[in-house]
Amino acid sequence: MKSKVSVFGIFLLSIAIFSCKLGGGDDSDSNQPSGASQAINTIISSEAMKSADSVYSAFFGFVPSVNNANVSSSLPPQLPNIGPTSTSGLSTQQLTWSCSGTVTPQNPQDADQDGIPASAVADFNCSWSSTLCSLTHQGTVSVSDDSDNDPLSGWNVCTGILSPCTRDPISLTATCGSENHELRRVMDFDLNSSGNVYTFESFYFRWEHYQSSVLKHSATLEKGNSLTFEMADDGDNVVFNSGTWNGTLNLTWQDHTTGGTGSCTVTANNLVVNESCSSWAISGSIDFQCTCSSGSNATISVTFSGCGSFSGNYTLCDGTFGNF
Repeated sequence: MKSKVSVFGIFLLSIAIFSCKLGGGDDSDSNQPSGASQAINTIISSEAMKSADSVYSAFFGFVPSVNNANVSSSLPPQLPNIGPTSTSGLSTQQLTWSCSGTVTPQNPQDADQDGIPASAVADFNCSWSSTLCSLTHQGTVSVSDDSDNDPLSGWNVCTGILSPCTRDPISLTATCGSENHELRRVMDFDLNSSGNVYTFESFYFRWEHYQSSVLKHSATLEKGNSLTFEMADDGDNVVFNSGTWNGTLNLTWQDHTTGGTGSCTVTANNLVVNESCSSWAISGSIDFQCTCSSGSNATISVTFSGCGSFSGNYTLCDGTFGNF
């Protein structure tokens, strides 16, 4: 496997930047229907749009905390998070976006008030700037609610147009001084629910990291045989906050600078997450079965034993094995 994606020079920001409120948006565009900015904000900040982030956090959130250099350099790449906060000192909540765009239909129905319309397409173009940095976020997103009378029903999400999903990327670009980074993401999810159990009928997530318009790294994450989440009965009715993951994901990636490539089948076994522990799972295990750039195989097994506590064993691409 190749080493983790280097994020030197990338200005770190919580993935929540994708779901932050677009308060302060500019509604001055005479062609923009009344309430479009509000509808755009509701759609792109919904739980449906956070699906990829929730999966990545549960399966790979522990990676930066692995204290074994051999293992940490061999685990799959982390999703780069880009933004201005580490340079500007601003928090996500302090960002004021200027947005334009349209929502079709103009007044999408959301009878169960879960933030996911019965069916809608949002075209958005947002920007933010300071004396140090500028940020743009743009693209097209389609969402639909399986049942607009049930706030806990499943949903469909597509970057682009649904039926079938055109899988067009949405873009987040940060420019701070001479540094310019862009993260392009493609999402195509079909999530069904039965009681408190959510099943991904399909899950496709691809990201590409560009620096100064040059593609540096890319990765694709797809559902394997199955992928389910059993929501905990904690009363908050927020999907993916707390519960148990089971199933497999197929991950492929490429370092476009070195030409290195790799792939893993990642299996979650009763992987329990809890909103009180935002970093990673609190119990259960994850197994990585990987194919290295050289064609050899590698395995990494991780067991979680409380918030901030995990251990594991590994056999790496070069044959090195041990525990951590």
